[in-house]
Amino acid sequence: QRLIVNAARACVNLCHVADPRDLCIFAWSFAKLGCQADVLKAVARASAQQLENFDPRFLCGQLSWAFASTGTDEPELFSCIAEAGVRWMTYYQASDISNLAWSFASLGYGHAELFGSMSDRSRSILEDFNAQDIANLVWAYASTDRK
Repeated sequence: QRLIVNAARACVNLCHVADPRDLCIFAWSFAKLGCQADVLKAVARASAQQLENFDPRFLCGQLSWAFASTGTDEPELFSCIAEAGVRWMTYYQASDISNLAWSFASLGYGHAELFGSMSDRSRSILEDFNAQDIANLVWAYASTDRK
């Protein structure tokens, strides 16, 4: 436990110089450990400043999931993720769209342009969705009153 507490402090101090991959790993790991408040806030600030340098798929699979799974509300970061997600939607596979939709809906963010973009992309690759992807996607649209 002491190691995790000390590592969390170190991560907070390093976020401003960490690269996007490390920021995603910080967020995902500390969310899984349940020791996240300070780390996730530091990751949110650092990530929002360098979102253009992220691998588009990391935004769905690790970064947005870490915040949504812990209920950590970071509106500025999610606004940046939504804008990037719309631009990068053609890179996303079924599981990416499913995770992104779930993350936004879990925090109550129904970003209209992002959900419209996810809808368009989903229709073009619907045969690639598995049951869990469809369940997450439909739940996200129902939860945010999107159609």
